[in-house]
Amino acid sequence: MDPSTLAEQIVTLIRRTPSRRFTFLRLAEKLNTDESNIAGALEVALDWGYQFRTGVGWCQFRSAPDSLLDTEISYGLRAKSFGSEIHAYRSVKSTISIANKLANDGAPEGTVVIAEKQSQGRGRLGRQWHSPEGVGAYLTLIARPKLNPADAPILSIVTALAYVEAIKRVTGISAQVKWPNDVTIRGRKVAGILTELTTDRDRIAHILVSVGMNLNHTREHFPQALRKKASSLRIARGKKVDRIAMVQRFLEAFERRYLQYLNDGFPALRKRVLKHSSLIGHDVMILGARGYKPIYGRALDIDDSGRLVVKTDSGTQALLSGEVTLQETYKNAH
Repeated sequence: MDPSTLAEQIVTLIRRTPSRRFTFLRLAEKLNTDESNIAGALEVALDWGYQFRTGVGWCQFRSAPDSLLDTEISYGLRAKSFGSEIHAYRSVKSTISIANKLANDGAPEGTVVIAEKQSQGRGRLGRQWHSPEGVGAYLTLIARPKLNPADAPILSIVTALAYVEAIKRVTGISAQVKWPNDVTIRGRKVAGILTELTTDRDRIAHILVSVGMNLNHTREHFPQALRKKASSLRIARGKKVDRIAMVQRFLEAFERRYLQYLNDGFPALRKRVLKHSSLIGHDVMILGARGYKPIYGRALDIDDSGRLVVKTDSGTQALLSGEVTLQETYKNAH
C-alpha cells in the first residue's frame, strides 16, 4: 500500500479516539497491512504536520496541523456531496484551471479543488486574486446543476449567502452579501466569488464555483493598494480562525443553499439575501460593460431573478451584472 494512503487511513482511525493508544500490531490488523509499514506511514503523517505520542510499538493521536489537507477537511464534514472528493494542494497556479480539467474529464458534482496558495489566482474581470500561503483558503467546486444557463449567474449570490452563514456559525461575525459576488465585513471584502459556466448545446455541462477566502490574513499580507479595500476574518475578529472549520461549514452551507435553489428557485432564498445585503437602501455606482457610462442611483431591491433593482434619475432599472461601489465609498477613494 502507498505510504501516503496508509498515513491517511491511520490518521482517520486514531483521531476518532485521541485518548487511546494504538499498537502497531492493532493498526496493521485493522488496515490489512504489515506491521513494518506502520512506522513509515507515521513518518509521512509527521511530515504533513501531525503530532503523535509514541512509544515502543504504539502511537497516540496528539494534534492536527493548520493545513488544508483532504484528510482534515473530510474529517467531521457533514456535507453529503460537496467534499466527497477533495483534491488538496500546497501551491497551484489556479484551482479553477485544475477543476476545469477534472470537470472535463468527468469528475462528479461535489468535487473540491483547494489550495494553500495560488500564484495566478483569478478574480472577476480578469483581475488577479491575491493568494498568500498559509492564511487563506482558495477553492473551486464542481457543480452540474440542471438549470437554464441564463440562471447560472445566480449561483454567485447563493454562494455568497452560504459563506455569510458559515462565517456567522464559526465566528459569530455578521458579514454581508455584496451583490453580485462578494462578501464584506464593515465595507471591506473578505471573500470573492467567481463562477465559470461550460455548456453543451443548450444545457449546462458544469459550473465551476470558486471562492477566495481571506481568513487569517493580517494587514501586512495585503498589497498596499488593497489595504483600504480588503480585510479578513482574523482582522475583523481580533484573533485567528480555524481554517478547516471555515471550509467545512462553508461546504455544508453551500450544499444546503444550492439544493434549496435547485428545488425551490431563487425566490426561496431572496429574503435571506436581502437581510444580509450590504447595498439595499444605499446610493451606489455601477460600472457595466466597457464603454458604457456608470449608473448612479439607490439600490432598492434584489428581485426574484437575482437582478439588482436601482432607482436612478431616469427611472428604475434591474441590472443583471456589474461592479458596484457605494457612492460615498467611491467619492472618498477618489
